[in-house]
Amino acid sequence: MLQIAHFRGRTPLAPAAILLLALCLLVIGVQAATNPVDTAALVTSAPELLVDTPGLHTLDRDLAADWIGVEITSSDVVFDGMGHTIEGTTTNSTGVFASGVRTGTSSGLITNVTVRNLTVRSCGNGIHIGDVSGSAVEDVVAEQNVVGLDIGAGGTTDDHLVHDSVFRENSRVGISAGYPAQGVAIERCSITGNGEGIETDLLRSSERTNNRVVDSTVSGNRADGISVQETGLEIRNCTVAENGNDGIYVEHGGAEVVGCHVEKNAGTGVQSSDRGNSDIHGNWITGNGQGVVVGGDWSSRVRNNYLNNTDNGYFGASTAGLLNYEKTAGRNIVGGPYLGGNFWANPNGTGFSQTRPDANHDGICDVPFVMEDATDYLPLAPSPGTPVVEPTPYKQHPVPGRIQAEDYDVGGENVAYHDTTPGNTGGAYRHDDVDIETASGITNVGWIRDGEYLLYTLNVSQAGFYTMTARAATPNDGRAASVSVNSERMYSIRFTNTGSFSRYTTAVGNDVYLPAGTDILRLTFEGDGENLDWITFAPQQPGPAPFELPGTIQAEDYDAGGYVDTTPGNQGGAYRQDDVDIEAGASGYDVGWIRTGESLTYEVLVRQGGAYVMTARVASLNSGRTIAVSGPEAPVTFAVPNTGSFSTYRTVSVPVTLTSGYHALKLTFAGDSQNIDWIAFAPAGTGTPTPTPSVTTPTPTPVAGVGSFTAAPLSAPPKGSAVKFTLSPAAGKTVASAWWSFDAPAHLNSWNSRATNPTFYYPAAGTFSPLVKITYTDGSSETVQRMNYLRAT
Repeated sequence: MLQIAHFRGRTPLAPAAILLLALCLLVIGVQAATNPVDTAALVTSAPELLVDTPGLHTLDRDLAADWIGVEITSSDVVFDGMGHTIEGTTTNSTGVFASGVRTGTSSGLITNVTVRNLTVRSCGNGIHIGDVSGSAVEDVVAEQNVVGLDIGAGGTTDDHLVHDSVFRENSRVGISAGYPAQGVAIERCSITGNGEGIETDLLRSSERTNNRVVDSTVSGNRADGISVQETGLEIRNCTVAENGNDGIYVEHGGAEVVGCHVEKNAGTGVQSSDRGNSDIHGNWITGNGQGVVVGGDWSSRVRNNYLNNTDNGYFGASTAGLLNYEKTAGRNIVGGPYLGGNFWANPNGTGFSQTRPDANHDGICDVPFVMEDATDYLPLAPSPGTPVVEPTPYKQHPVPGRIQAEDYDVGGENVAYHDTTPGNTGGAYRHDDVDIETASGITNVGWIRDGEYLLYTLNVSQAGFYTMTARAATPNDGRAASVSVNSERMYSIRFTNTGSFSRYTTAVGNDVYLPAGTDILRLTFEGDGENLDWITFAPQQPGPAPFELPGTIQAEDYDAGGYVDTTPGNQGGAYRQDDVDIEAGASGYDVGWIRTGESLTYEVLVRQGGAYVMTARVASLNSGRTIAVSGPEAPVTFAVPNTGSFSTYRTVSVPVTLTSGYHALKLTFAGDSQNIDWIAFAPAGTGTPTPTPSVTTPTPTPVAGVGSFTAAPLSAPPKGSAVKFTLSPAAGKTVASAWWSFDAPAHLNSWNSRATNPTFYYPAAGTFSPLVKITYTDGSSETVQRMNYLRAT
């Protein structure tokens, strides 16, 4: 509906006039919304246009502003300048000022405000977006102001879109966005000739809007092109060129810079050296004072870039090893058939990639590029024009789910797999060079050698951290496989010596992050001689709080996935539903049916290091059994006596020295057929603790509609250290999205994340109350908060 704009200090239209206008609108319908309001008779020598009602408001002439040209104080407003200009008469003026009005009964926040089709010139602030959520600035020219567009001052607001607009020749900055605003997207804009192009400071993404600058040109600004401080920002498909200082500067925040042309900036093309935490990939970075500078204690990744600068930059020690993808089929930045490192050029033609051989024409130089501070192990070579062959799925692999090892992708040697021997030695299932056999009813990949790998295309329903389980058999020690996702190495999973190639056990690893959608999983084997049956991925579940020592640990309360067991299923059928064999006894539960090489792991917190006595309650019908203990203490081994039966228990004690802090306490068993009830730790000289009998039941399944979360570590991490949060959805529900505040209400809208399982670095000491707002795929939602849950020193 077309609205009449009110001018401050002037008499509004009489009710009769408004009624007449309304009757006219009923006749002419939508057409009226495109016609400007005739304000000629109302404009004074110092005009101020007040928009305090919802609807479409238009301007029919240019305005001069010595204070505020247009003030918007209502929600649900579209202000269309109709191509006109607002020109300031002083640097104290603001062309368009959008902000709610704070009163005793109102927070002053307004929503859904659009400013479009307007030129704003010669003001202090061309356009100011204050207490507004859901703003849009489109088809606007802001020029020759002090600040072209300012988003942030005022109350905390979310979701701001700036698109198809021009910000030029503004003396301080083209676009400024920062605290307490959240969620700013800049798309298809030109930001040129300003003091600084774009600055962001303490700007958090909102629940719906990821901070981003995409498909834009940021050039010819006197200082930095894009300055990112205390902010996470995506910079994609932009031209950032000929700025007077750095093209892109990132400090204490984090940016993803991808698909950009960063060229001819006087300073560094991309600098992310002070806790930068950036991902810089797929860019052309040429002709800058320096190419890329990274380092600091939040390391950055620099991969698959074309670097052609006289000085290609500095790569601090903390980034060593982060200049590469693993060699993986896929078109690289210069058109070669493999992803690897970066292309290192020099304007005079003497760059490393320009001068080193590529004998096998795979697009990777034959030797690593060793710099003073870092090494690119797979530097790119000029493209030989080899066609790109990419892996394709052999079978669909939905995640969560199980993947049979033999169902690796199609594509052949060095694309879907790498196998060092010709032909299928096992002769089963498929007809290429991967060795597959069927033995005792199990089809597996065998005859594995060091360095061989397999690729699998995954279909991941929801992004997040997953627990990976692999079922494998080997008579050798020290065998493992590194796990990479989309060419990013995530984890190394270790296989237990099971004594033969036909005796299988499961190995478990956590913290494998899978983005939603199509992912490429790569398993690269370490060491000869192992068989792989299958792998599975399940959403990583939060574990219990660590056991505090001194204290008692019931054997059956091992960490989720923290075990190696060589037989499938729980033979005792009690307490938990995995492969560890647990039975109910007279005093609670115990772990039995133990075999050589099996192990149990517990997360523990040692409050104070020093001399302790460890006591274990054990039973066995056999002699010569032992348990090795490692983790917070120097490794020790104690003997399990022959107690005469599996139901007759005795306690044994050994002295240990514990180190303070968080540790993984691991029990590794030697000798078949022994039982363990509990272990306990007491300071030396205080006697053996009396444990509480193991009569508790496992943590119940959450009630439908009640989600929860955990964090680790909980107590006394130094400020700046990582705290990992793990979300557990309500029973039977799937998380669609999550919004975190890492301390509510004190930092409700400043310490935030939209990741499902985020990691946060607390920047200050104190006690904090994290909160998460969960939205499920069925449309329901809930908010979970844990008061005074974390302490940082």
